[in-house]
Amino acid sequence: MSKSKRTVKKLLSTWNLIPKHSLKERYILICLPFDTIPFKIAQRVFFPLIDEHGIKVKAIIHQAFFPIIKNIDTNCFIPVLNSDIGRSLIPSENLAKEIFQYNYIAAADLNIDFNLTTAYCVHNSNAKLRIGFKSDYSDLCFNTQIDKKENDSIESGYIQIKSLITSLYRQTSENNT
Repeated sequence: MSKSKRTVKKLLSTWNLIPKHSLKERYILICLPFDTIPFKIAQRVFFPLIDEHGIKVKAIIHQAFFPIIKNIDTNCFIPVLNSDIGRSLIPSENLAKEIFQYNYIAAADLNIDFNLTTAYCVHNSNAKLRIGFKSDYSDLCFNTQIDKKENDSIESGYIQIKSLITSLYRQTSENNT
């Protein structure tokens, strides 16, 4: 990424696009990877969660992967078109409104390499738990970071993330009953 840490910090704090969430139900935000191989692994690990009844998930998915979701309840997905991402890599106002209308208790960026668009979504989700992979910029975005070592599989990182967010979701659900 060619942006400085200072520029990324400034872009992450662009709050003018973010409306207050209007729904009381609690959701998990999952930002699916924009790269093909990590997406296929994330699909294996997270699609059962997305399709699970009782857990409310909103998953951000790039347009390149739309054909893959045709057999899943598309209400779970927030589509991202290339036109939704400006030159600054911050989501458009319409996309931001779609994403931030929900009340998130956990948010995860599944991109292995730092992606400003999805990091912005997780950072500004107001979720108690904001997870992403460790990078030069991750301290600015996530309160929980997964350190992916060279020998670790992507899948093991995803399983760790899934465990953290489902545990928090179930714990929060039990406390609200």
